[in-house]
Amino acid sequence: MSQPSSATPEAGDQDYIDVPNPNGEETDNSDNNNNKNDNNRLHVAIVGGGITGLALALGLSARGVRYTLYERASGLREIGAGIGLSPNAERALRAIDVRAHAVFKRVAAPSSSGGDWFEWVDGTTDQLAFRLSTRLVEPEGNVRFGKAVDRIEGWGVGEEDGDDGKVVLRFKDGTTEEADVVIGCDGIYSRVRQLLLGEENPASYAAYTQKFSFRTILPMEQVLTHSDIVHRIKTRVMFNGPGAHIITYPIGAKADILNVLFVISEPSPPSSSSPSHPQSTPISKSQEKRKPAVAKASKSEAIEAFKSWHPTIRSIVDLLPDAEAVDSDETKALRWDIYDMHDHPAPYYTRGGVCLAGDAAHASTPHLGSGAGFGIEDALTLATVLEAVDKEIIDAGEGARVTGTVTDDDDNDNHGEPEVVIKDESSTNTREQVRKVKKPDLCRAALAAYNDVRYERTQWLPGASREACGLFQWEGEAGRRGRDDPAWFGEEITRRFYHIWNYDIDGMVRDVLAQFRGRVGSNMPVGVGKGRGEGISGHLSM
Repeated sequence: MSQPSSATPEAGDQDYIDVPNPNGEETDNSDNNNNKNDNNRLHVAIVGGGITGLALALGLSARGVRYTLYERASGLREIGAGIGLSPNAERALRAIDVRAHAVFKRVAAPSSSGGDWFEWVDGTTDQLAFRLSTRLVEPEGNVRFGKAVDRIEGWGVGEEDGDDGKVVLRFKDGTTEEADVVIGCDGIYSRVRQLLLGEENPASYAAYTQKFSFRTILPMEQVLTHSDIVHRIKTRVMFNGPGAHIITYPIGAKADILNVLFVISEPSPPSSSSPSHPQSTPISKSQEKRKPAVAKASKSEAIEAFKSWHPTIRSIVDLLPDAEAVDSDETKALRWDIYDMHDHPAPYYTRGGVCLAGDAAHASTPHLGSGAGFGIEDALTLATVLEAVDKEIIDAGEGARVTGTVTDDDDNDNHGEPEVVIKDESSTNTREQVRKVKKPDLCRAALAAYNDVRYERTQWLPGASREACGLFQWEGEAGRRGRDDPAWFGEEITRRFYHIWNYDIDGMVRDVLAQFRGRVGSNMPVGVGKGRGEGISGHLSM
C-alpha cells in the first residue's frame, strides 16, 4: 500500500485560478446564474463554510444553481488540522469543478516517491478550504459571514394551507432568510443536526472517543540533529504500539518541515471536573459550556504515553515544544480531542427540504483519513441531484414537461411557481396519466435520493475508522493478532482503504439521478428515504 504524500502551498502562489470551467469554456463567474432575479429557480442555502460546504457551493455554481452560503465565523482563516485526499475524493472534487481540483493540486505537492494513494495538504493549516473560499467561492458574492443558525421553520414540506414550501432560517443576529433547500454542512457540532433530529436526541451530538491527538510541526534542521531518528523521517511513517500511534511526514516545498501527529488513548473516562478533557458522553443541550476540543498540548502527557516505547520514539516525543515556553500559534503543539458519531449515529439525513452532509451527517475519527473525502462525495451527490431539480423547474417553466391535462387541480395556487407535470405510463386511466409535482416535492425527492445513495457508505466509515485505530494501537483480539502477524495486519488495513479508494464516483452520480427520476416519475412518496431501522418516512412530513 502506497504511503501518503506530503503537501504544502508553494511560496508566492497568488495568481493561479485562470482555469477553464468544467465545460472547457472561459466564462465570467461573477454572476454565474446566482442572481435572484428569477424567483422560480431553485435556491439552495448552505450552512457551514468548511470543505463540504465550499465544495457544494462550487458544485452548484459550476452547474448554474443559485445558492447562498452562511458561515457563523466572521471570516475564514488559514487554521485547522490539514486534510488528506485519497483517490476517490480527488475524483469527486474534479467532478465537482475542475477549478477546485486545480486549487487542490496547487496546494498539494506530491512527494518524490511517486505513485502515492494519498496527497496531503499542509498538516498545520487548512490551506485547501482557505484557498477554495478566498479564490473561488467568496468572489461570487454569495457568502454571508457571521451567520449562526438559531432555528429552522417551515422545513420545506409545503403541505399546510398557504405554505409555499420554503425553509426559513432564523439566525442568532435576529435576521431571517429563506430557501427552497437547506444543506447543513456545519460540521461535527452541527446546529442543523440538532434541529433536524431533536435537541434531546443523543444522535444530535458527537461523542468523545477516549482518544486525543497532539499535532505539531518541527523544523527539519532541528530533527536532523538527532541521528537516531534521521533515517525515519525522510518519508511517511506510522509507528504503532500499545495505546498510541504516531504519524510523521515531511511537508513544505523543500520538505524542510516535519509534521508530527501523536494519537493517544486514555485508559479510562476522564472526570467531568477535569478542565482539560471533554465529556466522554454526547454533549447535551443542558451542557451549555462545552469544554474546548482544542487546547495547548501537555508534553508530560506524551512523555507518559510513550515512556515504554523504543528510544527512537522517545526522541521524537522529546522534540515536542513545551506549551508553557511557546508563544507562537505556528509552532506550539496542540491537543485535539477526537469525537465521532459512531455510538449515536444519525438515523437519517433528510427531513422535508433540509438535509445534512459531511461531518454534520456522519462525523468520523481521522484514522482512515477520509472524513473530508466523504464530505466531498456528499457535495458532488447533492450538486448533481439539485441541478436535476433546477432543470425540471426550468423545463416546466418552458412547458417542456407538460404531457397531458389536469382539470380539477388547474386552479390550485402554487404561488406563481411552475409545476412539473409527469406522465404516468403505467396508468390506463386518462385522468390519472398526469400528475403535478410542485417544487417542494422535487426538492424532497432529490434529498431522499441523496439520503438513499449516501447513507450506507457514510455510516460504514465511523466504525471502520475506529477498527483501524484499534489495529494501530493493538487493542483487543484483532489488535493483538495484527501485532503478531504483520501480513494479516497489512491485509486488514488495505482492505478498508481499498473500500474507500475504489469507490465508483461515476456510478454514485448515475445512482442518485436514477433514484430521483424514479421518485418523481412514479407514485412513490417523493420525500421518503432509507435510514436505520424502519426507515425515515415518519420523519419527513410535519
